[in-house]
Amino acid sequence: KQAGALFGRDAQGLLEDCELEGNTRAAVEIRGSGNPTLRRCTARRCGDVGVMVHDRGRGTFEDCDLAEAAWAVLVVRRGAAPVLRRCKIHDGLKAGALLAARGGGLLEECEVFANAGPGVVIGDDANPMLKGCQIRDNGQAGVAVGEKGRGTLEQCAISGNGLAGLVIGAGAAPQVRGCRIEHNRDAGVWARRGAAGSVEGCDLTDNREGALDLESGARLQLRDNRTGP
Repeated sequence: KQAGALFGRDAQGLLEDCELEGNTRAAVEIRGSGNPTLRRCTARRCGDVGVMVHDRGRGTFEDCDLAEAAWAVLVVRRGAAPVLRRCKIHDGLKAGALLAARGGGLLEECEVFANAGPGVVIGDDANPMLKGCQIRDNGQAGVAVGEKGRGTLEQCAISGNGLAGLVIGAGAAPQVRGCRIEHNRDAGVWARRGAAGSVEGCDLTDNREGALDLESGARLQLRDNRTGP
């Protein structure tokens, strides 16, 4: 099967305590204003992605375990805006969550961990909200915000990642507030030339390469952050 559960135009419905695995494309695909609810479901070992939400799809995921996809465990794009609460996103062979092409939505109190690449990738006019999430122990950056990526991170813990906790690329402009970004294997925040946005009221201590790595030409606004003992 290409998708274990497919919700098309305006489709709704409820899945509880379901196991979805072994599909060639996605365990769950939501598109065209589809808006189902999934509670305590497991999605794993799918060919490309665990959950794909695109083309204005929505959906609510609560207490779901999403894992083991070849590309990204969660993909949100083209105007989609799902809500994920208390979900686990882990063990992706590349990224944990990829939000692009005007993707949005909310990740609240989710855990994103043990993915081979970055935990969360935001780019291409995506503007999600991440609130109270744990983004830890991923192979590359905890959160990577690419060109034209925005997004808001509030009260998140970003730790133990293989590169910087937060990477802000040229043309990116996230808003980061009240986060703990610590114990990462590179800088807490790496802002590349042309990066913008703001980091405010965050704890950036105890990263291997220091709190901040700001390239010449970065326009990142920094306010009330803790950067040392």
